[in-house]
Amino acid sequence: MRTVIQFARFGTVGVSNTLLSFVSYAVALQLGVRYLLAGAGAFAFGAVNGFVLNRAWTFGHRGPKWRAGWRYAVVQLAGLIATVALLRLAVGGIGLPRLPAQVAAAVPVTLLCFALSRVWVFGASTTDAAPGPHTPAPPARARADGLRRLRHTRGGASGERVAVR
Repeated sequence: MRTVIQFARFGTVGVSNTLLSFVSYAVALQLGVRYLLAGAGAFAFGAVNGFVLNRAWTFGHRGPKWRAGWRYAVVQLAGLIATVALLRLAVGGIGLPRLPAQVAAAVPVTLLCFALSRVWVFGASTTDAAPGPHTPAPPARARADGLRRLRHTRGGASGERVAVR
């Protein structure tokens, strides 16, 4: 159920990115910005919006922002490459019209980006994320081992680690 909720939120964020990108592109054109630069800026603006909303709302990620940020950029690049490849295949190879080809490409690319974002970009691991309200407790054996290590090492008067028996 959690994955379904995350996917719905991911889709909602995607819609907001599209609207934000479109509006920022239109505004940039009205301000006299060249269309390619306006398009690149609009894409970047949408991508930043997507990172912020997906990190906080969709996945509740609490790990390092920089690590998730560069991974998110890689996923966005992968999504762009996959979109262009699928468009090339659909239009040039199969002969689909351009607009239906874009719609057809959006489905697998969205699934790809969601999966990579969920597992690799925002996926919690012991080194990436602080425990949150939905983080499962470690297994009993791991907790016991951790407590045993704490009991057997104590700081001495000068701060060095000393085994306690």
